[in-house]
Amino acid sequence: MNLLTIFLIISNCLLLTIIFIGYYFRKKILKKSTFDNLSLSGSGPTNCLSHQNELAKGSCMICGEYWCADCIKTHKNLNFCTQHFLLFNSSTWDQALNIKTSENNSENGLILYKFKENIWNKQKFPTFIQTHYKINLEEDYIETYISLYCIKSDLEKIRKQFDSFSST
Repeated sequence: MNLLTIFLIISNCLLLTIIFIGYYFRKKILKKSTFDNLSLSGSGPTNCLSHQNELAKGSCMICGEYWCADCIKTHKNLNFCTQHFLLFNSSTWDQALNIKTSENNSENGLILYKFKENIWNKQKFPTFIQTHYKINLEEDYIETYISLYCIKSDLEKIRKQFDSFSST
């Protein structure tokens, strides 16, 4: 295989993984959340929380609320509302949790999304999730890691709460 073919295969696999996780997360895991206003079927867009007449451009990585182009701030492909953009830039962040998923256990990483929503709704702990991919050339597959990041001073509290959350 040439490099272009390998690149296209990897790109398609990544895209399908992202679509599957997003669909499963929104439809199966979160029963009532900030994603309820966003229609996956395309029947209706979501509007900005501050400007109800403006269509949302994206959602904040921390609070999950939807914001228009004037309200959303982007940093290295991460979207934040104005308030959380300031928090993101003024804080030291660290990876609190990291879960490896595969095509056989892709739902394992979804517990982080449920946990993130839980600690935000109940305690307003600021966290955000990123997905990382690694190509395993020896075994010819893509490794997917779902990572939860928090403010460094909250690291141990977040880990203890996750241990308690995941055991229930």
